[in-house]
Amino acid sequence: MKKYRSSVSIIVFALFAVSAVTGFVIYFMPHPKGPRPEVVDAVRTVSFGLVMKKTHEYVSMVMAAAALFHIYLNWNSLKSYIFSAKK
Repeated sequence: MKKYRSSVSIIVFALFAVSAVTGFVIYFMPHPKGPRPEVVDAVRTVSFGLVMKKTHEYVSMVMAAAALFHIYLNWNSLKSYIFSAKK
């Protein structure tokens, strides 16, 4: 299990970066307004928004699983750090 520690840390960081970027894109993406803005642009914006939303959701779920695996691999280190910090 020790051989996975560095790999899992890098994977968690990369997934966090993707999740953060897609989250910002979703938040700042322009939303079509009105009943008929330019229909083609609205469809492109909505399609791109759906792709970003789904990417954000799936990457976040994988990141959560990887983070739990990371905690599992480093549990003894985390436990010793927590208990030594209390003193």
